[in-house]
Amino acid sequence: MPERDKKIDALYQMVQQNNKMLRSMKRAAFWGSIFKILFYAVVLGIPVYLFFTIFQPILASLLDTYSQIQQTGAQLQNVGSQVQDVTNLIPVDKFKSLLNNIPAVNIGE
Repeated sequence: MPERDKKIDALYQMVQQNNKMLRSMKRAAFWGSIFKILFYAVVLGIPVYLFFTIFQPILASLLDTYSQIQQTGAQLQNVGSQVQDVTNLIPVDKFKSLLNNIPAVNIGE
């Protein structure tokens, strides 16, 4: 019987050690998952935070500037077409003939 008691005591100690080891593994897995969630929240949260606080106002101002440049280009095209219309209304041949009538003005034809 004493040998059987020794085996039971050894088995009881091993069961306690296994229980202790399993509890520590469970605790480590729990904290590991908590830290993994926090890690991914930080990794995914920082770019979103930076976009909305820093980059979005900059991008908005750049887009406004770009639209203003496009509007200015359209206005310049309108002015160019208006200048073309005005120059088409001027009779160039009559203007040259008038200038040729002025002494000391020589327009080559």
